[in-house]
Amino acid sequence: MKLETASPLSLGLSNVSKSRSAATQAVDRTVDANVGTKWCVHHGGIPVVWQMVYEQASSTPLQGYSFTSAGDAPTRDPIEWRLEGSNDEGSNWLLLDEKNLGTPFERRRMTKRFTVDTKQSFKAYRFVFKPHDSSHFQVAEIELEFAQDSSSLGPLSSSAESPLKLEYDRPSRSWDEYLPVGNGSMGAMVSGRPDMEHLQLNEMTLWSGDPNPVDKTAVVGSPEIFQKGHQLFREGQIDEAQKVLNKVMGLRRNRSYEALGDLKLAFTHSLSHAKNYRRELDLNDAMVRISYEDQGATFTREVFASYPDRAIVVRLTANKKNKISFEAKLDRERGASTQSIGSDTLVMRGQTAADGLTFESRVRIVSTGGTVKADANLIRVSDADEVLIFIVAGTNYKDPYSLGEDPAVACEKNLSSVSAKGWNALKQRHLKDYQGLFNRVTLDLGGEEKAAKPISERLAAMQEWAKTYKRSGYQDGAVSPDPQLISLLFQYGRYILISCSREGAVPANLQGIWSEDITNPAWSASYTLDINLEQNYWPSDVANLSECAEPLYQFIEAFVPAGTKIARDVYGARGWVLGLRTDAFAGAVIGGARSIMTWTFGSGWLCRHLMERYNYSGDAEFLRNRAYPLMKGAAQFYLDTLVEAPQGTSVAGKLVMFPSNSPENTFTDRDGKKGHVTYGSAMDTQIMMELFQNCLESQQILKMDSAEELAFKRELEQAMAKLQPYQVSKADGRLLEWPEEFKEQHSGHRHLSHLYALYPGDTINASTPKLLEAARKSLEVRTSGGGGGTGWSEGWVAPLWARLGDGDRAAFAYDRMLGTLMNNNMFNQCPSSKGAQRYPEYWWEGLDYVMQVEGNLAVSGGLPELLVQSHLRNPDGSFLIDLLPALPDGWPTGSVTGLRVRGGFEMDIEWAAGKLKQASVTSIAGGTGTLRYGDKVVKLDMQPGQEIKFNANLEEQ
Repeated sequence: MKLETASPLSLGLSNVSKSRSAATQAVDRTVDANVGTKWCVHHGGIPVVWQMVYEQASSTPLQGYSFTSAGDAPTRDPIEWRLEGSNDEGSNWLLLDEKNLGTPFERRRMTKRFTVDTKQSFKAYRFVFKPHDSSHFQVAEIELEFAQDSSSLGPLSSSAESPLKLEYDRPSRSWDEYLPVGNGSMGAMVSGRPDMEHLQLNEMTLWSGDPNPVDKTAVVGSPEIFQKGHQLFREGQIDEAQKVLNKVMGLRRNRSYEALGDLKLAFTHSLSHAKNYRRELDLNDAMVRISYEDQGATFTREVFASYPDRAIVVRLTANKKNKISFEAKLDRERGASTQSIGSDTLVMRGQTAADGLTFESRVRIVSTGGTVKADANLIRVSDADEVLIFIVAGTNYKDPYSLGEDPAVACEKNLSSVSAKGWNALKQRHLKDYQGLFNRVTLDLGGEEKAAKPISERLAAMQEWAKTYKRSGYQDGAVSPDPQLISLLFQYGRYILISCSREGAVPANLQGIWSEDITNPAWSASYTLDINLEQNYWPSDVANLSECAEPLYQFIEAFVPAGTKIARDVYGARGWVLGLRTDAFAGAVIGGARSIMTWTFGSGWLCRHLMERYNYSGDAEFLRNRAYPLMKGAAQFYLDTLVEAPQGTSVAGKLVMFPSNSPENTFTDRDGKKGHVTYGSAMDTQIMMELFQNCLESQQILKMDSAEELAFKRELEQAMAKLQPYQVSKADGRLLEWPEEFKEQHSGHRHLSHLYALYPGDTINASTPKLLEAARKSLEVRTSGGGGGTGWSEGWVAPLWARLGDGDRAAFAYDRMLGTLMNNNMFNQCPSSKGAQRYPEYWWEGLDYVMQVEGNLAVSGGLPELLVQSHLRNPDGSFLIDLLPALPDGWPTGSVTGLRVRGGFEMDIEWAAGKLKQASVTSIAGGTGTLRYGDKVVKLDMQPGQEIKFNANLEEQ
């Protein structure tokens, strides 16, 4: 069996010359389980035929088939075709189905499935397509779906034992159904197909381009330009000021993250003949398992990614001897070549560009029984009893400004080390590491009876439920139909963070560590700072995974030299600044005054994570040595770039940021002009107010009283006294997003930037009731207009409602996410931005979707807000811990253990019939605080490691 074919005896096309199809767009691309590739042919005015021939007729009849559209040119889609079957070598064909859709698929890379009503099985199947494009026909994936034997339709036996599994009763059909594993530096998406196991690989530091040292960074713009713009603004010449500042146009474009490559294992097993198929990702041990019966034996595959051993490990077993045979090939679509070393090792080596990063991956195959032989760029395993596969990878990335040693050195050393260990030893090391993090938190929201069903079936049920609410929004009585699925989603997010962000690596990007694309992933999979990167790390403190945030802290520290240069050479300011986007090489874009890239508050928002680390841990050394210097530098930049609003504006004489925008949103001003940029957007003020307060609090905690620190303190206090206040609309009582009552272009915009102070910030809270009500009205308008239309946006909506005490609406956001924005592998979806102009209100509908992990991680960081909140302060500055502040009606009974709260405490909570049953508080570092449930309040004064248990009346037990 060759890698170029699938499990059938042959796959091909007829009536069309193969020479008319490029090698990279050949017919085998229709069965490579990669929707990013395609089969494209010049049809020459005649029908196009796709044919699949099996060695023997399947034991069960064909029950359906699916097509996936390619990524471009809709007119080339399958629009009109017939499906036929044959049992006599193609001499006679029986019509099984016939379709004419009339129009192309609604969106790119969309899968459509069709049923077939036949009781007969065939050896050969073919589609005869009538092209509707004048010259070409194309399709990304074609799949035939066979009915399973009744013996394979029983319940999954392990579901009742552990609800923390993503379980499936069929193989994956496309990349967005693969299951992820990762160890913080390497990631793999596992297909689980019986005929062709595909591990699609990523390495965290593989980015296009090369380091761009600070002293070589070309700066466009100057402090003189910036100051001239500010002078015109102070004089009230706002339009002229914007024209001047348009000359401040960037440093350079961001680099793009790249996927590493593919390991494919081609078996002689058949999709149509495999029985009792099961596939799962078990969150308890971070392992993917696949099992099925074929050729008289039961085959099992197990995959995990080990952080201690920096490797991905695969084990193949069978219940009978000499049954495991396959060919292994390691390759990449471009920029790399593969060769074998010895009889058991493949080495793939490449470079992103002539001056780009060098990368390498190595695969070693060790068998028990049988033979292992190398042949040029592949390895053949024959008649083995058991096989272990070890995968390592690396690049010569060192830090944002320099390259390190050749990755071959580390790869060779790492592969030798891991392959010398046995399966049991590797697994135990993996479990000790992973479970030491994952097992810290448990969550039970009820509904475990549904855990026995496959994930695909449960998501389909959620999709049906969500159809009622997709456009109408929340309705009273919209109770969670599958609360256990929300519990699973919460824990899945924790699994994702553990898998894609560990010490020693760069931070998780837009796609974590699992990009499908070799080049040009959506939004370059960059570090986007107006919500996305921050959301990736929302769970790190509250969900008890603080170690996983270390890459973020190191990233912030590493960016400071580049951010300092931008502050100095573009703005003439002290400190450092980070704007909307960056990459692993500290790239930056500073846009002109009419661009969304004018936003300079990425640094301010990231500083919140630094202060939160202290709030949750009480680690004064972290605050003194790492957090405070970074916060101080970020604050100095804003102090130096604030400007007084001119007369005639709504906040004349107040300090504002100019230019300013509310990330990615658009308004119409008083003169009817559309724009992104104005002065003094709400989010700017909210981030600065929070940052300045955190700097002052840090000075007090650390007892900083030097002359320099006292002068800095005076600067902060004077600026805070003059900052523009949060503003409320006189027309409708909403919190204003811009300094004036500009009209929103999209009332349901996905960003909720002006609500930052409600969540994740906390300067709008119960002590500011007018602002709290204004925030509520803003959120009602934004969500009723369609806000929350991306996974990450829905993940922000939920904790905002929780801060407002509305648990039902918060839970509804998670339910709607599951029903409208979820891949079959439970990775969150984000629609492509290409359709923003086409769909102003519901621009995500009918568009391409891409996977982004921040939607998943937002759930793990935001869901605890429904169960416990700790952002409010007592008069003495300690934190108030509020139990069950936003418990939804749909979660009447449940429990949670191990959540962290501010003040350095860890919480266990149990509730029944919608009311507190008992709670436990453990102090991590020792300290004081207050515990509240309803109108019951108790004070805490605890020693390190002390635990106190309380009953429903907050009486000590």
